[in-house]
Amino acid sequence: MTAVGNYHRYQGAARDIPGPAPAPHIKDRRLVLLDGLVPGLFADGSAVLDVGCNAGAVTVQVAHYYDIGSATGVDVDPHLIKKAKSHFTLQSSRIRPATDDRPRELNYYPIAAVADLGLLERFLFGDEEEESSDKHEESSDDDEDSGDEHEDSGDKHEHSHDETKDSDDGASSKNPKWTSDLQTVQFIREDWAISKNPETSGPYDVILALSVVKWIHLKHLDAGLEAFFCKCASSLKEGGYFVIEVQSWSSYLTAITPGKTPHFEDALLQLKHRPETSFTELLEQSRLIHVATSEELPRRISVYRKA
Repeated sequence: MTAVGNYHRYQGAARDIPGPAPAPHIKDRRLVLLDGLVPGLFADGSAVLDVGCNAGAVTVQVAHYYDIGSATGVDVDPHLIKKAKSHFTLQSSRIRPATDDRPRELNYYPIAAVADLGLLERFLFGDEEEESSDKHEESSDDDEDSGDEHEDSGDKHEHSHDETKDSDDGASSKNPKWTSDLQTVQFIREDWAISKNPETSGPYDVILALSVVKWIHLKHLDAGLEAFFCKCASSLKEGGYFVIEVQSWSSYLTAITPGKTPHFEDALLQLKHRPETSFTELLEQSRLIHVATSEELPRRISVYRKA
């Protein structure tokens, strides 16, 4: 199995932003920006999809900071999906439940207390069989590709098609959910851009594509990018929002790593679409109308709405 891109120690584009280092108890700056850019974006009871969720940091914060109905994180990397589930369980175990006279409080119990007292069982996903499989796969990865991890940029990651082809039609039995009276949270391993999994087909109120579109573009080329934008539109409810964090064309060039991603070099020669000039037109052709854009953070964030 060949892994490409940077992934296991990835902290997201937020690590390039001046100010305090990203941490679980600090709200992601992109979410803070979106609160002001499109107030009420994560409306009560809404369904949210995070494409390329990585280790689940944003997905978990969306689930915890807003009264949404469901949060689904998808990623091609099984190791990161496992980390996302663990992260959700840990952060959920730190919440002080609401009482008659006090609202619930995030990050209330220190991690040390959770370590001493244990994780709350009601937040466990209960997929021991999947975790066992992941451990076996991770062991094989370490034997074959112990040097695959790298941190050349703050971008998302990708894996070879061979690794993900068997996950595109993921069955519900392999993707346990955590459910409460108000909210459903799940993390699923798949390449959502080409997946036909009905469990992740929507419809959604919000789809997030944060620092992941470049990798979709490089892997699936111009036609795949167009198909991805069309799928986002068709997977949204009427009036739903698509949020994209745009990676510059110059960052595409840094995705080429000698000995690891030679196919990206071939892909670059075939790409005609450019993030700075083509994306808005492609999105509008998919019935996604531009609503707002901010360049306050290192990467431009734009919001589109399904017409």
